[in-house]
Amino acid sequence: EQALDIRRKRNDLAGQEMPLANLGMLALDRGDLVEARSLLEESLDLSRRFGSSRSVGNRLLSLGRLEVASGHLRDARETVELARASFERLGDQVAIASSLEVLGMIAGEEGRRDDGTRYLLASLQIRLRLGLRRDLTNLIELLAWNAMPRDAVLATSMLAAAAAERDATGIGRLPQQANIWERAIEAAHHTIDVENASTRS
Repeated sequence: EQALDIRRKRNDLAGQEMPLANLGMLALDRGDLVEARSLLEESLDLSRRFGSSRSVGNRLLSLGRLEVASGHLRDARETVELARASFERLGDQVAIASSLEVLGMIAGEEGRRDDGTRYLLASLQIRLRLGLRRDLTNLIELLAWNAMPRDAVLATSMLAAAAAERDATGIGRLPQQANIWERAIEAAHHTIDVENASTRS
């Protein structure tokens, strides 16, 4: 906020792009979707006027995450695909991996679990190839969510491993991550209850 205030007092439009983007992501992480949209859209507008292709791609990816949180899955998919195309032109493997992760989340939310798994595995492969451990726990939870209808036992084991990793590292969940986690756990309990009832009968 202080950085943005300084840039505005200096009428530095180009310099406002990054603090706006950071404030927008903080608002999204808090679950304040209205404030996040205002900040991120203003940031994207400045990126398109003054920024690089990479900054435009980053702002689009952030807006894609916002559209997921808002339940606008088609808009989210289209926005993230634009971001991914920009990153692929730049050859930015880390950003491509992040885009694939969000596309995997979107596909899972749309019920396209196999597509979601393919996106997530592609993201995981890039991260492992680059030696990036950041966000692996979240990827495992998303993979578990997508795997749940097909193999509840495997999905439950993955959720347990992710929970253990979060407990060991102290890494929490953002609102979107917590939402998927809670639904995955609920689905796991339901599947186990159904299987137990079937066994008893």
